[in-house]
Amino acid sequence: NSSATTTIVVGSQVLVASILGGVEQAVAIGDDVELDGSESYDPDENEAEGPLAYAWTVARVLDDGSREDAPALLGAVDATSAILAFVPDTTGGWLGDTTYEFALTVSRGARSAAYAILVKVSSDRFMPRATVTDFDEGLKYNPTADTFAAIYFEATSPDPGRSCCDSAWEVEGAAACLPEDEGCLLGKAADAASPMLVQLGATRANTVYRLKLTVTDGIGSTSSTVVSLTTNGPPTSGTMAVTPYRGTALQTEFEFLLDAWSDDPDDYPLTYTYGYRQRLSWGSSRRRLQRGGASRGRRSAELAPLTPLVADQYASAWFYTTLPKADNINITCVGRVFDRYLSFAEAYAPARVDALEMSTEDLSAFAGDLLSATADTGDGEASLSLISNVASVIGGDEETDVNGTVIEKTPEQLAAEQALIDNLFAATIAAASQVGTGTSAAATSQVLSTVSTLSANPETLSEDSQSGALGLMSSVVGGASSQGIDPDTAASTASTVSSLLDASLFSGGGDADTELGGQMAGTVGGLATAMIAKAYGGQSQSVVSDNLELTAFRTDCGTRDSAFGLSTGGGVTGMPASAMDSAGGGACDAAA
Repeated sequence: NSSATTTIVVGSQVLVASILGGVEQAVAIGDDVELDGSESYDPDENEAEGPLAYAWTVARVLDDGSREDAPALLGAVDATSAILAFVPDTTGGWLGDTTYEFALTVSRGARSAAYAILVKVSSDRFMPRATVTDFDEGLKYNPTADTFAAIYFEATSPDPGRSCCDSAWEVEGAAACLPEDEGCLLGKAADAASPMLVQLGATRANTVYRLKLTVTDGIGSTSSTVVSLTTNGPPTSGTMAVTPYRGTALQTEFEFLLDAWSDDPDDYPLTYTYGYRQRLSWGSSRRRLQRGGASRGRRSAELAPLTPLVADQYASAWFYTTLPKADNINITCVGRVFDRYLSFAEAYAPARVDALEMSTEDLSAFAGDLLSATADTGDGEASLSLISNVASVIGGDEETDVNGTVIEKTPEQLAAEQALIDNLFAATIAAASQVGTGTSAAATSQVLSTVSTLSANPETLSEDSQSGALGLMSSVVGGASSQGIDPDTAASTASTVSSLLDASLFSGGGDADTELGGQMAGTVGGLATAMIAKAYGGQSQSVVSDNLELTAFRTDCGTRDSAFGLSTGGGVTGMPASAMDSAGGGACDAAA
């Protein structure tokens, strides 16, 4: 016998200190001022070390830029609370038209962190006030295309006799620009109403931007506030490997390894997700094209939506799984490496997956044993991954022999496949309840992707499976309306809608169509809402499948209120009319 020991030291994360309202603020002599440091926090939430302690200090900024400590200015206030409240008046030693630096140090145990801002004290008590009411400067923002950061603000005047106020935003060090200009950071006109949007897709990774708000009242008096926006960069320098390179669907266990990825020290810990993409070959798309889908040339070059293999981000850089049958043997394995701010790098590795040669009866027994084993462990995400893999092996209403000759399946074979799909749908519903779709976007993606795989061939779906698919999809999509779904998940959901519209309950018309129309309409509405959950007014998101073209757009300009609208392309067939009714007001004014 032999043994080995190792020591693992788990270190503490650094504290995060923060002061709300901007890195440069303006107040007037005699104002009641509050500097709010309550958003400072301990990422470890280690209450065993005691509560967070706060300590405020102030220094006068001299003409040459140096600092002169002024502890007496805070002598009469509580400088150890999360919110520093004081009145800068001349009797207390404060000077008008002077800038002060306020520093907040938070500590817990042996750890500490500091944050500082500049506050200009004006002698004009009636100057307008520029106030940032909601923006987190402590976050790192990911420079992702078609995404925005919102800075909420207000302009006020203490003088009721003055009209208030014109506002103007600028990016310090950058030329003035319009939102439609390439590379422009401002997502709205500089004088637009709150919130101001920052086009994160126009930012560079690992950069600090300063955005200045200036407000002007009716007699030309001004004040300004500056906020800083720090961008994040994804993990770098790693590799992805999948071994073995070749195996058999459902039988070979593949190892995914994401190795040697690194990031900035304060961006840890790293987490990982795993999935795969199949290429949509001509053969796999033939049924879709016969239904009037995209052209052969377009389809043959497409990749299917990402199929997730996990329902959450893993702390482990390696993962073991079986893989599905690949339409053309080749499959693209995908790994994503996330940092704590959810910026991610995506890596790829090819694998070759041979078809599993097994009768439907034997496949049912084989799948039943595997599903029973995963069900016993309560591992919902493993069950969902297995269900997708089994579904990939099930053919349509015909198959080819070794010579490429098309052979129609017997009624008995088709009945056996339908029974297997019924069982897989039942297992999917059970597994979905274990993975937390209400709180996890990754779990939502895995469940909806599994339903899409099971629903790929409408001809094999019994009415029970159709009802189960629609019910599960309606529930999961509705639950995702607030957290949003990504484009891959939206594409999977739209594909399921298309298949169900071609299946017997809808394509046959009659009472069943009417009864299920409301549920289908709710699902489509939920999909639209989830697609734009993170969008702002004026933005839209679209998804296209073989008989559905759906666009969801914000109509409440520049905000994230609930109004939205739906529009569809002319090629939609079979969709209940109620699903296409407008769900919001008119289009967003481009100038807003």
